[in-house]
Amino acid sequence: MSKYKTCTIMNNYDRLLRLADLIAREGSGAITESQRQELDVWLAESEDNRELYREISDGDSLKRYCENAAQTDFDTVLGSVGRKIRRAARRRTIRRAGTAAAVFVVGAAAWMLIAQRPESQIAAGVTQATLVMPDGLRIELGEREQEEGWQRHVQQDNAVVEEQAQSVRIEVPRGGEYRLTLEDGTKVWLNSETQIEYPLHFSGDSRTLSLSGEAFFDVARDSLRPFEIAVPDGVSIAVLGTRFNVRSYDDACDVQVTLLEGAVAVSHEGERLELHSDQQAVFDRSSLRLSLNHVDNAEDFAGWSEGKFILGNRNIGEVMKQFERWYDITVVYEYRPAHHFGGSISRRMDLADALDLLRATGAVDFRIDGKTVTVKSPQKKPAEEKMTLIMKT
Repeated sequence: MSKYKTCTIMNNYDRLLRLADLIAREGSGAITESQRQELDVWLAESEDNRELYREISDGDSLKRYCENAAQTDFDTVLGSVGRKIRRAARRRTIRRAGTAAAVFVVGAAAWMLIAQRPESQIAAGVTQATLVMPDGLRIELGEREQEEGWQRHVQQDNAVVEEQAQSVRIEVPRGGEYRLTLEDGTKVWLNSETQIEYPLHFSGDSRTLSLSGEAFFDVARDSLRPFEIAVPDGVSIAVLGTRFNVRSYDDACDVQVTLLEGAVAVSHEGERLELHSDQQAVFDRSSLRLSLNHVDNAEDFAGWSEGKFILGNRNIGEVMKQFERWYDITVVYEYRPAHHFGGSISRRMDLADALDLLRATGAVDFRIDGKTVTVKSPQKKPAEEKMTLIMKT
């Protein structure tokens, strides 16, 4: 139950500002889970609250309020946030003068909160990718084109596809993620800074694609056509039907294939390892050798596909590398704590909130300057060798 009790909105100005902050954070994608729950509780309290929320969320109405409150370019200030609000909200007529006054106050406050949000407020990544057609045409993809949505762009360009090799590439930038379904029913989750190239139609006796970056696969079973993935350094993965995670970033010292369910074979220049559930194949890029590890919880390695940073006893460099890709930032080190971090953090949190959780352990501190985060020594260093974070995600 929320600590915020039911109240009459016009009798509590502080509450107005708090709601404005929550709605502004939601519109900009920077709302945390606890803030989302707080807003949901308020919405559930009455139809008046929900009507007020719909009016505030109406981009055209908010534009009127903001332009009355201060002369500014609404679209420049809000950018894609304003466009997102206009697409998502429905316009409602306000019938009561009191509610209209509340709308003005909260609308203007929400504008002020967004317009005055510091540059260091870096939001979490979003669903975004680029579809690269066989002729080099680049098509931006968003939330609507997830799963099978990307295929409509290919269907619209059938002539080009028929004339050239029927393979396309999807590129996910830093600060992005994407989910797609291949023509055989295989589901693929793509992490930040990842590329996947695959045929529009699998033909012959195999299903083959290439990957650079990180992806989680839920492969549709087909005993007659094994599913094969080629990753950098000549490493290949073969599977009939299973769930597994592949991490093959160019700047990593190794390639990791972690099996959650089923069986896969990982090969490199004649060396071959067969994996079963809760096992991991690691290709070391310095020794050019494969090794087999047991992992206590393979699901943790795919936690990113469910919106979580699973820290898993990682050092600060490993944690911040994940943050670099997801928040599209650069990390500079003045200090590297010996401590390791456990638990999980929601990928939906904005950067400042995520760093606050790490800072709360007392093991490390941070400074944000634009898109650069500096890792600093804490004022008082803890004695524990391992720090644990507990965060509902």
